[in-house]
Amino acid sequence: MKKVQIILFSVLACSMMACSSLSKTTASSASSAATTSVTNQAVAAASNVATKIDNLLNLYDQYIGKYIDAYKALRSGDPLTKISAATQAAQLLQDANGVGSQLESLKSSMSSDQVSRWTSLAQQLAKAVSDTKAEMSK
Repeated sequence: MKKVQIILFSVLACSMMACSSLSKTTASSASSAATTSVTNQAVAAASNVATKIDNLLNLYDQYIGKYIDAYKALRSGDPLTKISAATQAAQLLQDANGVGSQLESLKSSMSSDQVSRWTSLAQQLAKAVSDTKAEMSK
């Protein structure tokens, strides 16, 4: 059991380090490419900047929800489920950070409601990451 926790923590730690150095110009996996495609489609379909921001906020919210679900799977289940959940959580965190970077670039165009929503979502993500780190260190 301790080995599984060490493996999970290693996977999560590596993914977090990778997320902090995420390059806007490279997509490291098929999932990232698919995510970028979905993000680009959502943004391209928007008729104005406010709608683009709302679409990105919705996508950001979805990634955070899925990340929290993966975190819950880390807390229960067999070792293989935990490893799968850690891998999924790492990818979702990377995806969320990519959308967060796009939102950062649009910050000056956001309404106060959009800034407030973005701040709230970022706080949710930070708490979920913190909870995940705490769970992994047990």
